[in-house]
Amino acid sequence: LKIDEMAGETDRTHFRVAGSLGGTDVLWKDPWVTATVSLDTDLAEVSRYLPEEMREQATRHRLRGNAKLNMELAASLAELREPEFNGSIDLDGVAFDPRLDFMVCDVSDLQGRLYWNGSALRLDQCSLRINGEPIRLVGTLSTDQVMMELSGSVDLGKMPSTFPKIARWMEMSGPARGNIRFTMKDPAPPALPGAGKLGALLEDPDLFTREPVKFRKASEALGERQ
Repeated sequence: LKIDEMAGETDRTHFRVAGSLGGTDVLWKDPWVTATVSLDTDLAEVSRYLPEEMREQATRHRLRGNAKLNMELAASLAELREPEFNGSIDLDGVAFDPRLDFMVCDVSDLQGRLYWNGSALRLDQCSLRINGEPIRLVGTLSTDQVMMELSGSVDLGKMPSTFPKIARWMEMSGPARGNIRFTMKDPAPPALPGAGKLGALLEDPDLFTREPVKFRKASEALGERQ
């Protein structure tokens, strides 16, 4: 069964679908589906159709803005809940509250394109504002590696209010322009997504709530090394 084009609208989401439905020898034997799906949606609306846990997270982080999804998927009907897919997402005016314990911020004006190839998510020339400060970022996220590059101009006077825990250590002021690159890599990639060391690290509920590191005198550290 071939679908040349099917289009429609639900709530504030426009969709367009094309694809094929088939089986082994006959349609109803081990049926499978391949499809190209395009969605133009309001993230605040689409979050209502997410699984309960994801829906709660989207509500908690006040996810909003517009997104255009173009996805290609292939799966057997028996495994349609976990299809193999790849494609891109165009973001426009996306905003959310990260709600991080170590950082007080509001993310707004997120623009850019994300590519998913089935194993990694690539950020292409994304821009956003963190507490009103413009930031640009590119990078790749996968189950065993995170590579990111951030650049922008910031008012250092806002740093203590953005990162409250550093306020007890230092005072900062004045403008600054920076470019930061970092990579986190799991030396032993997991056999299952999220099951490796990096996945465990990111899932650690205490990751961003630990007490600040207490720096020791250099002489104490030197004595331990000797």
